[in-house]
Amino acid sequence: SIPTVVTVLTAMLLERRLVVECEDPQVLSAVVIALPWLLRPYHWRTHFIPFLPRSLAEFVSAPVPFIAGVVTPPASGYEEGVLVLRPHSDSIEGISDEGAGYLPRCAALEELDAKLALPHEHLSRRLPEGTGWVRCMTTMEEESREEIIEGMLTIITTAVG
Repeated sequence: SIPTVVTVLTAMLLERRLVVECEDPQVLSAVVIALPWLLRPYHWRTHFIPFLPRSLAEFVSAPVPFIAGVVTPPASGYEEGVLVLRPHSDSIEGISDEGAGYLPRCAALEELDAKLALPHEHLSRRLPEGTGWVRCMTTMEEESREEIIEGMLTIITTAVG
């Protein structure tokens, strides 16, 4: 949802600790890799771990900003101040009104939510299963898809060398 995306963007701009928790490794990787692209034209310059293995799960206790993807939560749980995004339930945990989990909110964000609601509804619309109809992509959707693919290719090319 738009409020979730805005909250995640706010957390990243404030360089908070962000964990994406998802049981499906494909969805997990896609979401985590897409997050830094939300910051464009800025760049995420700190720790970025698209898939954190279970053996290194304690890394989420590190007192540094990071974006990390996990399939299962660490046995010890999450510390205060770690924001946990769960894409399948469209939820974020770890936000509080004060302390390490505090994220500021302003009236302009409410206005942004309202302005993006209609395009979001259009882009996320799905046809009923089994109807045999396939919705054609709009020009905006096609351009968005191409930008995402280009961004992912850039990340992969940079990482591979």
